[in-house]
Amino acid sequence: MATFRPARASDLPDIYYIFYLNETAYAPASRPPIGEVAADFRHIYRTGTMYVAEEEKRVLAFAASITRAGKTFLTHLYVHPDHQSEHLGTQLLSF
Repeated sequence: MATFRPARASDLPDIYYIFYLNETAYAPASRPPIGEVAADFRHIYRTGTMYVAEEEKRVLAFAASITRAGKTFLTHLYVHPDHQSEHLGTQLLSF
């Protein structure tokens, strides 16, 4: 059963990997190298809010948002492909 918590800096590589898997799902055989965690993920982590769903210390999904001028914007909501349809995204939206 998944647990939910605020993301830690040490989660960023796993978070970015989940994003990468989803964004390159159209052609898994020809995925480009993943590279470093993108700067926008580090920026959102520092200035916004990130939550993760994890199970046995493995990140399964994440949600991120920023608040600017009093309005909150969802920037990312991704679930590891192996865990989609488990309602993790829906639960993350409640944080």
